[in-house]
Amino acid sequence: MITMLTADDVLPANDRLTQYGDGCFTTMCAKNGHIELLARHLGRLRDACQRLAIDFSQWSLLHQGLIDAVSPGVDRVVKVTISRGTGGRGYGTSAVSKPQAYIMFSTMPP
Repeated sequence: MITMLTADDVLPANDRLTQYGDGCFTTMCAKNGHIELLARHLGRLRDACQRLAIDFSQWSLLHQGLIDAVSPGVDRVVKVTISRGTGGRGYGTSAVSKPQAYIMFSTMPP
């Protein structure tokens, strides 16, 4: 699942990202409707998910969601975080739901 977040949104308390830091992220620069080095950022996320054994499979949906979300004439910081999912207790992952991707946009710092 892909979720767009604003600066005011919060992650669910039962998300493993919140509970254990169980996930990975990348931060990108979007300038004038184009995300710089998008393919490299997504490749790095894929590598991280593989190393962490996070079975995220919605890469094309994530890619398209990022392209659709940027606007010409607007510069933003884009952060993508992939969580292993929700649920499970402790470090075991047998009762964990499907991975979740979060996309968050913020203003470009000066």
